[in-house]
This record gives sequence, C-alpha cells and structure tokens, in this order.
Amino acid sequence: MNIVAIDAGHGGEEKGASYCGVDEKNINLCVAGMVSTYLRFRGVKVFETRSTDTTIPLRERIRVINELKPSLLVSIHVDALPNNPEVSGGHLIIAAQRSRITERMSRAVNLTLSRLGRWNVNGMRDVDNKGIVTRTTCPAMIVELGFMTNRGDLRNICNNICTYAQIVGEALQSAGDLGYENYGS
Repeated sequence: MNIVAIDAGHGGEEKGASYCGVDEKNINLCVAGMVSTYLRFRGVKVFETRSTDTTIPLRERIRVINELKPSLLVSIHVDALPNNPEVSGGHLIIAAQRSRITERMSRAVNLTLSRLGRWNVNGMRDVDNKGIVTRTTCPAMIVELGFMTNRGDLRNICNNICTYAQIVGEALQSAGDLGYENYGS
C-alpha cells in the first residue's frame, strides 16, 4: 500500500515561530489538512501525523513514519529569520545524504512550485541535522511556505492559505506522476 505522509509541523505546546499574533503551528495544520484533502480527492492514500492542535514529539513522529513506511513524507512549515525580515519566499529542505528518489521527487516539487508562479520559490536547501528529513527512512522533504518574519510573506500566506495548499497539492501530485507511487513496490 503506497501512502503519502503529511506532517503539520509543531502543534499543541510547540507553537513554532510566532509573529503578528499568528502561530506557525496553526498555519501548518491548516495547510497540511487542505493538502491532505486535495490528495485524497485525487485518489492518493494519505496519513496525517496530526489533524488537531496536539503536541506530538518529534521522535514519536519519526517512529510512526518509519513504521508506516510511506512512499513520501512532506512536512509543512513556515520559516522565520528574526534578524533578516527582508528574506522571503518558499523553499524545500531535504537531507544532504538522500536517495535518488528523494532527489528526483524534491526537484519535481520544486520545479512545479516555481512554474506555478504564484509565489516566490527560493529552491532547495540541504541539511545534515533536520530531524524529520534525516531520521526517517522514506523519501522526505520539508516545504517551507515562506517566512513569517517577512510581513509580505505572512500576509500572503494568511490571505491566500487555500491557494498555498492547492499549490503544494499540485506540486506533490506532479511528484507522484514521476514515481512516488512506485516507491517501495
């Protein structure tokens, strides 16, 4: 059974970034839920790490995801750079040490996001120690929707949250067209 795992970053007591009275955890949960619905409507089996505002420790998320063995993990977040509020735009975070399928799918997602042209995409960033993408065994990426510390990004995300979810859903569907449905088969 091929499943896409959607992780709404943070939650419960873990607010994530918080600016202008908006907590990252709430944006993440809203977008993740809409992306999950978008994918389900298109016949994709989806597992959500959380569908309510609850605290789920990172190691528990990683354990559940590794046991589930999904075809793809996507963790939804909004970035923050308090000392540099001019930085804007969405980007992907992927493990520096990654499989070829992770590389292929993340490039497909990034390409689709940049082609849609409805938001500024800064590309992909490699990391060595971002827990959810480095300690899960499936292809994984973090989708950073933009920067909460950039007033324009925060306003765009909050005012167009359905559009952001649709863009991410379309991008994930394009990655599926390239093969995540065959991962692990």
